[in-house]
Amino acid sequence: MTQEQFLDMQARAKGFAYNSFAYMVAPDYQDAQILKDDEAMIAALRSDGTLSWASSHVDNLIQLAKSLSRPTRMDFIPSHWENPMLQAGFEPYALFCEYVNNALFMYKDAPLICLPAKREDAGRLEAVSLSCKDQSRGFKSDSASWFESWMDKTEPNLGKDDISEVLCFGYGKNLIGYIAIALQSSSSKPVLWIRAIAVSKSEQGRGIGRSLMSSALRWGINHKARKAYLMCDKLNDHARRLYEGFGFHCTKDEELDLIWPVV
Repeated sequence: MTQEQFLDMQARAKGFAYNSFAYMVAPDYQDAQILKDDEAMIAALRSDGTLSWASSHVDNLIQLAKSLSRPTRMDFIPSHWENPMLQAGFEPYALFCEYVNNALFMYKDAPLICLPAKREDAGRLEAVSLSCKDQSRGFKSDSASWFESWMDKTEPNLGKDDISEVLCFGYGKNLIGYIAIALQSSSSKPVLWIRAIAVSKSEQGRGIGRSLMSSALRWGINHKARKAYLMCDKLNDHARRLYEGFGFHCTKDEELDLIWPVV
């Protein structure tokens, strides 16, 4: 799919009652296949099995899923569509919720022991990310090129005035954990966005995640942030407990992802 095709579909998707195209960016769809594009539904399938869609009726999603011969993940499902889709054979994949901490000042003395990664670390960061793939069904690994774009501040989801960083635990060949963060400064009160955190599978359980979180919050405070937010899969108990331990609480903004398992 070309960038022009994606942008056209994203614009037309707004004419349906619900759609997941609004949350996507063109680079994610370079390898996508258009499955449906008519008055009833727009749908494009990526090579990783994620389907972006736009429709006003749940039956359209169900019928499309039944025509597919591979496991397919569908994101941003309206909550009132959950029951009919589960009854049709879909299975829960992830339940994302925005977690917010409105009291960063409480962590003003948190140790900043994880320092910024360098561009040449991108390959090692990718290896850490890949080691965690599918540990949480909602976790998508990131590529070396994505880390480079985040550090270069060219990643499409970053604002032009945002400050982005990847803090890492360990250095060189010993790099075993990272946390990707950004200071969003579009308003007079900067906000810390925690985009992703991961620790090499073989090194988990040693408190490295807590060190990364502590460093991220201190970094945010040093950059004048008063609030922080992140997205967490509520079905991932380990991650949820980590964030709640640092004062984050779930808001009502949720993203329900279901998967068609091929039955």
